[in-house]
Amino acid sequence: MRKKIISIILTAVMVLGILAGCSSSEKEAAEGSGGSSSEPLRVALQPVCLGAPVGYAYEKGYYEEEGLDVELTYFDTGAPENEAFAAGQIDIAASGLASVFSLATGNATWVGEINTTGGQGIYFRPDNPAAQVTTTTEQGVEILGNAETVKGMKFLAPLGTSAQYLVMNYCEQLGLSSSDYEIVSMEFGPALQAFKSGEGDAISCDIWYAIEAEESGFSRAATFEEACGIEPNDGIFVSNTLIEERRDDVVKFLRATYKALEELSDDAVRHEFCLRWYAENGREFTEEQMDKEIERRWYITSEIMEQEDYIMGEGVTAMAEFYVEDGKISEDMFPNVQKSYDPSLLEEALGITIQSDN
Repeated sequence: MRKKIISIILTAVMVLGILAGCSSSEKEAAEGSGGSSSEPLRVALQPVCLGAPVGYAYEKGYYEEEGLDVELTYFDTGAPENEAFAAGQIDIAASGLASVFSLATGNATWVGEINTTGGQGIYFRPDNPAAQVTTTTEQGVEILGNAETVKGMKFLAPLGTSAQYLVMNYCEQLGLSSSDYEIVSMEFGPALQAFKSGEGDAISCDIWYAIEAEESGFSRAATFEEACGIEPNDGIFVSNTLIEERRDDVVKFLRATYKALEELSDDAVRHEFCLRWYAENGREFTEEQMDKEIERRWYITSEIMEQEDYIMGEGVTAMAEFYVEDGKISEDMFPNVQKSYDPSLLEEALGITIQSDN
């Protein structure tokens, strides 16, 4: 009888040991290099064009289909996204050119691009003297204003975003330095309302507010492309630690997001979803305004990324170079930006080949 009891006990110990071993192996597989995890992916996005594929994929359940638990946090612009990333509060961000500051730290990787950034612009009131004169840029493009009429101006724009970059390039095209003008940092919505009420001399708008500025009768001094001479793209950056520990999950996230992006490339689907989704997140668009956004800003599909002239990160590099020249990013941090481009995760997710600017 005693032998039987001992045998049962030994068998139980062996079974428990095997189960413990399996549990340990499963945990290592989940937490090890490249593995998946049950921990949520903390994703930052903005309720605008660049964030729509993430919002769409979330609504459609595409992340769940990939076995991911995704937590979304909404931000108005890229600057607070950078702050949240630096504080370790987010793992992934769908963001604009403000992403350069996170990439420059060496702690983030630029893994894919979402959409073009057409539609941004600088606006004057029609009676502003700068709206009455033009300057021809080095690229042979005419923009409103000249050094004499723009010097001393107060621009309304959120610092740390592409809107600030636009102001800096615009003024440089006129031969002005950063000491010749002032940028008052304000988020786009409050900035436009302040501009309408008479504050500031000019405003630098993202597309959604640029459309409203035009409808309000303001004069467009220059578009982003005219002033900056580049066509950058919004995209996605990811924590290096997340890639090291959960590469498979990042690939799954990209696959689900770009599935949504492809579907939103259908104008009718995009019009219906974005019009509703923007409104639910505090951005009311009319039917006409939605049509203008679709006309000026489009999604970067697999077909575009496979073209010979597409280079991921090209616009980011140009912006990083400018920020180095302006002292916003130290010269020793610039290599971190160029080293941050990694198309391999998106290539794995979509089964395509992508060129990058590094």
